[in-house]
Amino acid sequence: MQMKQSKNQRKKQKQNSKGSYIKVGLALFAGGVALIALFRMSTITQNMKEESPLSLPAPVPYETASPKTKRPQSVPPATVLPTQTPNETIMPEKIEEPEQPTALMASAPQTTPPELIWPIESDIITPFSQDKLIKSKTMGDWRVHEGVDLKAEGGTEVRAAGDGVIERAYQDSQMGFTIIIDHGGGYKSVYQNLASVEMVKEGECVTKGRGIAAVGNSASAEMLDAAHLHFAVMAGEAYQNPEDLIS
Repeated sequence: MQMKQSKNQRKKQKQNSKGSYIKVGLALFAGGVALIALFRMSTITQNMKEESPLSLPAPVPYETASPKTKRPQSVPPATVLPTQTPNETIMPEKIEEPEQPTALMASAPQTTPPELIWPIESDIITPFSQDKLIKSKTMGDWRVHEGVDLKAEGGTEVRAAGDGVIERAYQDSQMGFTIIIDHGGGYKSVYQNLASVEMVKEGECVTKGRGIAAVGNSASAEMLDAAHLHFAVMAGEAYQNPEDLIS
């Protein structure tokens, strides 16, 4: 029995000694690996120290680094003219418009009627009438008479009743050759039953008393009346009695 125990003890001792050797071997292996790793790390560190350090960019000032920050630009002072103070405003000079001839101011307003004369110094054979009908010898009916008929033989000179512009010179279907003069302010004079309108042109300026036509017999609506000049005056669109405007 003692011999069996001693054998077992020797086996256990051998086993224990083997385990110890294995542990020691593992410890030595681990230590060797650690030493190798430490050696490599020291070598890498030494190489990094020996290499030239990286050049880092210089710090950028705050003004330049911020893209939204701009330096204020220097603005030169405003130049002041010798003849102008900073608080003075120069107004443009008034442009004087050229004076227009009196005859061309056809649309200028007037407070009083123009001074007119009779286009022919003669008797009135048919008066002005708008509130009382007059029987027409030629037409055979009763109608208003918007002007006056001045007795005159054919060829008698007809004068402009006032300064103005020839507005129209044409042939009317009933009243024959007709001339209308615009005297301005809405006043116009009308000359009908003329021989022709060749003495004037539309747009032409005429003066008071100038000859503009001759008495004729061109008015088909008054052919049976005695030879005469049909003369009328208008204020706007209304006919006026020439006797009220001409003294």
